[in-house]
Amino acid sequence: MRGLGDKSKCNNARLAIPQTTPTILCFQESKLQTIDRFKACSFLPATHASSFSFLASNGTSGGIVIAWDRSCLSLFSSSHTPYSLTTTLQSNFSSLILTVTNYYGPCSHCDKQAFLDDLIELQSSLSGAWVVLGDFNLIRSPDDRSNGNFNHQEAGWFNDAIEAMDLQELPLLDRHFTWSNRQEDPILVRLDRFFVNTEWSLYLPNTTIASFSAAVFDHC
Repeated sequence: MRGLGDKSKCNNARLAIPQTTPTILCFQESKLQTIDRFKACSFLPATHASSFSFLASNGTSGGIVIAWDRSCLSLFSSSHTPYSLTTTLQSNFSSLILTVTNYYGPCSHCDKQAFLDDLIELQSSLSGAWVVLGDFNLIRSPDDRSNGNFNHQEAGWFNDAIEAMDLQELPLLDRHFTWSNRQEDPILVRLDRFFVNTEWSLYLPNTTIASFSAAVFDHC
């Protein structure tokens, strides 16, 4: 989001939400330390404005929000790590329970191994259908960048963590990169990803992902 501190950015966030509002909305980089009902109404649909959990920003960095349609889902539990927010939601119409972990990964190299260790530890405390999504600030292969700036060590850490947790990455088929630095000769990177566990694949076998325009934000 690059911050939701002023009205214009909140309006942009609302306009970016599809007309057919998703049941669950996830935001990274809110840069908000507190969110009250009034603030939530400024960037969330009415169906989501009273049903959300959030991780406060660290000063002007980070900040994560998960919001859900209260007519469809009810909160079962919520927890966080320094870089993630995990919310478990139960369907109002069936026994289905879904866990959503929303990540905004650290930019600093020295923090990335600990970030991935936290992710592996989190998995051990969860059961049922789980989706892990967000801006990981990590890439998996040289093809994930438009230039040659590839860190083999970080990619190894990331891929090893995914394999250790037996997660499946959902393929993004309509574009290759998800972030741009928006310069005249831009750097393009695949930073944003969705992973699901076996239980999610069994309950929701037709899960796919698609991208929207990055006209408002630097990610899509």
